[in-house]
Amino acid sequence: METSNLRRITLRQMAGAGVGFRLLKSKKNDLTLTNAILYESTNFREIPTVTTARNSFRVKGKHALLQDKIRFNHITFIQPALNDFSNLRWNTILSVELPISKWVTIRTSFENSYESVVEATRKHNDSRVTFGISVGNK
Repeated sequence: METSNLRRITLRQMAGAGVGFRLLKSKKNDLTLTNAILYESTNFREIPTVTTARNSFRVKGKHALLQDKIRFNHITFIQPALNDFSNLRWNTILSVELPISKWVTIRTSFENSYESVVEATRKHNDSRVTFGISVGNK
């Protein structure tokens, strides 16, 4: 379940099932693929509720470079509606981490999301860049 002031969504509900495969698992790399079928219902503030079934394909990875001095993380969702491929959602997050110590990491992320079905006054595509410090043991 989610809401979004940016998209003017009062409530989005999703449920589904799928399978996942780990393609790569080592000290330096972890890469997984998942695929699921979702039922989605989105209540917008102005346009009628949109209900659809979606395919949800995800690629997720973690990669350590230069003896774990740089970490690269990524996750991408591609979610076309099964009954109308022009109804598409996708989201990507890319992040780079620079470990300072076992417990402290400097992190920057880039996120880009797209939705083809939005209210008339809303954008289809949104991006943001964040910077921060993470505290924790990996």
